[in-house]
Amino acid sequence: HNTTESDGRTPRTVSSFTFDRTLAPEGKVDSSGFDPRQRPYYLAATRNRGRTWTDPYVFYNSGFTGITCAEPVPDPQDANAPLIGVVAVDFDLESLGTVLDQVD
Repeated sequence: HNTTESDGRTPRTVSSFTFDRTLAPEGKVDSSGFDPRQRPYYLAATRNRGRTWTDPYVFYNSGFTGITCAEPVPDPQDANAPLIGVVAVDFDLESLGTVLDQVD
């Protein structure tokens, strides 16, 4: 969940999916210092009003190469209203490749 404060910083909550497919908050990162609404995946998802995938890029925090899948979240009461936000999921390509090697 992201909201932008008056100083332009964006507090956010980092969450992960657990083994039983629930969403578990890992912690809150206060005032991240950047506006996620300016990230290329966010802009593409809002422009297309649909799911979008990035080209591979190096993740800033880990240094791993990955891709991001982003999908806009519409207002459930009014599909024509401004979007509520964008859900983005990062995939580390090495880990994703390992998982895909194990499935038929």
